[in-house]
Amino acid sequence: MNLDPLLNNKINSIIELYSSGQISDALESIEILIRQNPKESILHNISGVCLKATGQLEMAVQSFKSAINLKSNFADAHFNLALTHQELDNMDDAIKSYQDTLAIQSDYAKAHNNLGIVYKELGQNNDAIKSYKEALSHQPDFVEALNNLGNIQTELGKLDEAIKSYNNALEIEPNYIEVHNNLGNILNDLGQLDEAVKHYEKAIAINPDYAEAHNNLGSTLNELGEMDKAVKHCERAIAI
Repeated sequence: MNLDPLLNNKINSIIELYSSGQISDALESIEILIRQNPKESILHNISGVCLKATGQLEMAVQSFKSAINLKSNFADAHFNLALTHQELDNMDDAIKSYQDTLAIQSDYAKAHNNLGIVYKELGQNNDAIKSYKEALSHQPDFVEALNNLGNIQTELGKLDEAIKSYNNALEIEPNYIEVHNNLGNILNDLGQLDEAVKHYEKAIAINPDYAEAHNNLGSTLNELGEMDKAVKHCERAIAI
């Protein structure tokens, strides 16, 4: 998008405000720019992002729609609209907006992943798996998609496939605490208790306040007969 250099500098300053947590100041500044440049779609998109960040979701929807009305093939605006619909629990609208995003930009990995999340919430597991795998086909190192795929494979009882998905995620991001916890749960279910303990301990080493991992570690240690350690971790989970 070719913008006037002065306008581009102002947009960059607003993005810096947003990134530093000064959302209200960013929103005030972007509204001034919109009044001066009402037909610049990027400004409406940025306004929507700021409104969403401040919890003004319905207004954010209108801003993203304004951006799309000005530029129908604005993939990021469609994506942000889908995110907002998802947060509003408007799942049908979210699906449509993610599909609109992908119709414009088929390799938009985050849109495929988020579409999978929506499908999973709706119980459409096969569609969710397809979306996660599509995300990974475009971005093989997308660890969130690998974790999401592992989660749904676990729910469907495809434990070998889930273990592979989780291990692939850990090869990319060794400190992904949720994956360590999830992999620990599968190994625990398979009776591989010592291996499960290692993953729970790794999760806790990364985040000592991860209550779920403390609780899971306590349960597994209890099964191993290490009662004192088990009580310690269960008490820590309760304290957190």
